[in-house]
Amino acid sequence: MIDQALAKAQAQKDEASIRKTPIYLIVGLDFGTAYTKCMVRDFNYRRATLIPFQLGDEQTFFLPSELGWASGRLIHPLDGIPEDTTILGFLKMALSTAASGVRSDWLDGVMRPLEIDDSHRHLECARALVVFYLVRVLREIRSFIASHWKDFGTVTGDTVYYNMAVPVAHARETAVLGVFRESLELAVAISQEKNDVPNNLDDLIALVGKHQDGPSLDICDIMPEVTANVQSYVRSRGGRHGLYLFADVGAGTVDFSVFIYYPQDGDRALTYPHAAVEHLGSSQLEMRTFRRSQAALTKHLRLIKEGKSLDETWNINLLEELNETRGKLALEITEVTERVIYFTRQKIRRHQFQSMQILYGGGGWAPAPYASGVEKAFAPHWGLSAVSQPLPVPNDVDWPQNEGLNLFRRFSVAYGLSSFFPKDPPIQRFPDEIDIIPPGDDHPRGTRPEAPSKDEV
Repeated sequence: MIDQALAKAQAQKDEASIRKTPIYLIVGLDFGTAYTKCMVRDFNYRRATLIPFQLGDEQTFFLPSELGWASGRLIHPLDGIPEDTTILGFLKMALSTAASGVRSDWLDGVMRPLEIDDSHRHLECARALVVFYLVRVLREIRSFIASHWKDFGTVTGDTVYYNMAVPVAHARETAVLGVFRESLELAVAISQEKNDVPNNLDDLIALVGKHQDGPSLDICDIMPEVTANVQSYVRSRGGRHGLYLFADVGAGTVDFSVFIYYPQDGDRALTYPHAAVEHLGSSQLEMRTFRRSQAALTKHLRLIKEGKSLDETWNINLLEELNETRGKLALEITEVTERVIYFTRQKIRRHQFQSMQILYGGGGWAPAPYASGVEKAFAPHWGLSAVSQPLPVPNDVDWPQNEGLNLFRRFSVAYGLSSFFPKDPPIQRFPDEIDIIPPGDDHPRGTRPEAPSKDEV
């Protein structure tokens, strides 16, 4: 009797310990211009975790968004790219411009080493390269999930969702959105197979083509980067409704987005009057400084060669050169900001326009040249107060100890991407959906507790 009672009690205890609720994990995959960052959110517990990558002996949260190319073979950064190997960089921008059907330095920088001269092949090649890159990233993510959610997959309904982003400037370009969504879906499908992905281009393109006829995956979605980027602000206690200029400074580009944040039916509605992507990211500081120094050194060497100079030494103050570059880049940032404000002003009523504030984000942000360049555009011509603030650090992330403030500037997109189920984006309207206000029609309207209509923005 006692043994039966104990056995029954143990059976009840074992049954109670068995998980019955499905686990829903949302991966925010920030496939950046220079680096890829990932975060996974346990939707049941409302907590997010950063995903690290192993690069040789070093563990890092930032994986270069590039591939190596040597002897007709692709090399993934997770496999270690040897020094002096040809680098295929800026893969995201190469895919974006290939999808748009336009030539760019980003696209040429990838196609030239591959010796792909036929422009009709640029898209299939760029897509194959991105899929190759993402497959390895996704397999690393799946390994991380298996090690942290050890019983994942044991309950019917356990699901991993994947969100990736595009710049808001391309958010309404059907061709670009379609290619990014397709690339993500192809990578997810291929990553779930056990076979190795071929590292020669022809076989890789054939593999991608074979999977292109597969079904669409409801677990994947694409959304504008700025929508993901500002989630920490609009979801925070300090988030205020209003008009904002958001400058997202990455290594390769600066994304400028103007958005209006209003509540609508209990949801967070975002309206984007204008957006622009400029190749003015933080890597421009060292690249331009290097080119300036290289030009000066080349001139000096030529004078020595031609016997016109007896000075065989050459000194340069790199800090002075860098500060000179900062100053010139700040002027360009100011010019771009003024254009953004000008086009925004055409779609914004005066009472809204005069309340515009600045938000900064991105791993490349710095007071000079970015904050100074943006803020200079506000006061002189437009009479705006340059009220600015960084994005708040969210507290629902398991940050490494004392690293939240430093890391979040580079993880804001991944964080926002991990906040939504695919196919369930926030309410949002884009620049091409908003009309220019006719001259003279600039009267304030009564405020309402919902997003403005298309005719009222």
